Amino acid sequence: MALVRFGGIGSGIDTSSIIDALISQQRKVQIAPIEQRLATLNDSVDALSELKGLLSTLSDKASVFRVLNGGALSKLVSSSNESVATAAVSNAAASGSYSISVNSLATRGSSSFNERYSSSSDVLISGINDLDLEDDRTIEVEVGGEAVEIVVSSTTTVSDFISQFNSQSTKGTASLINVGTSSSPEYAISISANSEGTELGTVSITGGASVAAFVADSTSVNATDAEFTMTGIAGTITRNSNTFSDLIEGVTISLSGTGTTNLTVSVDSESTKSKLGELVEAYNAIAQYVTENDQTTLEQDGSELIPIYGSLSEVGVDDSLIQSLRDVIRQTSNESGSVRILADLGITTNRDGTLSFDEDTFDDAISGDPDSVASLLEEIGEEFGGTASGTVYEFTRYGGLIDITSNQQSDSIRNNQLRLSDLEKRLAETEEQLIAKYAALERIIGSLQSTQNALTGLLPS
Repeated sequence: MALVRFGGIGSGIDTSSIIDALISQQRKVQIAPIEQRLATLNDSVDALSELKGLLSTLSDKASVFRVLNGGALSKLVSSSNESVATAAVSNAAASGSYSISVNSLATRGSSSFNERYSSSSDVLISGINDLDLEDDRTIEVEVGGEAVEIVVSSTTTVSDFISQFNSQSTKGTASLINVGTSSSPEYAISISANSEGTELGTVSITGGASVAAFVADSTSVNATDAEFTMTGIAGTITRNSNTFSDLIEGVTISLSGTGTTNLTVSVDSESTKSKLGELVEAYNAIAQYVTENDQTTLEQDGSELIPIYGSLSEVGVDDSLIQSLRDVIRQTSNESGSVRILADLGITTNRDGTLSFDEDTFDDAISGDPDSVASLLEEIGEEFGGTASGTVYEFTRYGGLIDITSNQQSDSIRNNQLRLSDLEKRLAETEEQLIAKYAALERIIGSLQSTQNALTGLLPS
């Protein structure tokens, strides 16, 4: 239990201030250095986390150049007749021109009952006998291989049928179509496939004995596949959809009409340059962050110079990282071609460790030797964006070099927290001991003063 202070009541001495000064001195000598150490360690852990985030950004910017993602050079595609076809392209597409002549588009199958209704609340099939077997009263609609069965009764309305079908089907949609006028509506039930082509777009309707006549009185439109020819390829090519990506590697084609169009795939130098610029920016963010946080400065505190440690100044992983990144920049090269090293792409190293990117040099390189440019960028992509043996991955992976360092700092934090807690406890005990000692001193001095006063009173005046 903490002791209550009554400093100076008996003696006139400010013992509370004396105790506070003694404890303050002990805190400055024992506690303050550990608190400062904890602050430094916590800053280090936070800095390592931020550094890891910056590295992840660099990895993302570099991964677009990996062979796994289609190669380093961005591509673009144009269509000479967009009313026939348009296209989208990935880096994997080879540059070239492809002529396509579309004979017919893929279409969806559909089927509609010829019965007409004045309202969605009308009974679907009047006169049906509810006592008939359910199999006889079942309408089965098959769309793209998916079968939906609906049992009809005398109370099943048009709305009921549409709702039941739409709730069960993933490949078709039932709709109510007004084939009349707004003042005198006549509604028909139409069921259409959600997909084009004969594989997923075919619609067929069958029914049991009690609904056979209703089902037979219907109109159907068959699904068709897209048909086209391609210059240099014999015969007609078919697809189950008007949009497909399995004809030309890296190219997704969307057919929109019949006729002929030329699809031209080329290198998108502007997009490639932009992505490389983003990679350089991500690299520079890391270099600048490490420089700013790896410094130790001196701060004047009265007559003393106090060292102020940067959040990364006491760890070595950032130095190892910067050296590894610089090695990649320096060592990336081609054995042949006109673009041999990154400087030939316009990437050079500044004195502060950051990179510069000369876009004009890059434009000349990619127009003169795109294959060599691709080779260099793919190597950078693997080193900075690879997830197996890439340079950056060795630092950012779970249990990698940054995690190891961060865990070491965290261990130091826990150890110093335990030490701090122990010292705080001891200091509190010391303070209580001082309070008790000074309280005893107060009593002795007070007693002496009482004796003095008594003796003084006995002396003749």
